[in-house]
Amino acid sequence: MPSEREYFEEIRDESFAAARESGCEVIVASPSQIQLDIDQPWPVWAHLNSDDPGIDVLNVLAATAGERNRDVLARLLEFVVVISWEAWRSTSGNTHIMLTLSHEFTPHERVAMQAMLGSDPMRELLNLRRVWCGADDPIALFRPKKEER
Repeated sequence: MPSEREYFEEIRDESFAAARESGCEVIVASPSQIQLDIDQPWPVWAHLNSDDPGIDVLNVLAATAGERNRDVLARLLEFVVVISWEAWRSTSGNTHIMLTLSHEFTPHERVAMQAMLGSDPMRELLNLRRVWCGADDPIALFRPKKEER
């Protein structure tokens, strides 16, 4: 019988392979990145990254996860600096947001921040479970092919 870590890593390997097979890019979070899976539709006006000065991640978060989560991020930005960010439409039509922060955090801290910012609660519970059992690459998102975004 496999250990819990082996179990989660086997599922991870299968889901990464399926995502790649469907043409998605697998983006594993670095220690300075948090990734949000927001269970709200991708706003049609949203841009894909922070290169556009006309929109910021606070607006994308407010439009998708809600104004309260925007306020939480605004407070978090008093302590950390967002170096860059990207947002994209997930394959299900919801919103994925990835923030690269000014310094590194533990996996536990990143899961906590993701949960506080409105990321899918079940995803964050499973991320936490992967962190607890020491699984490799506990935090990742899939990005669809560019033409599907």
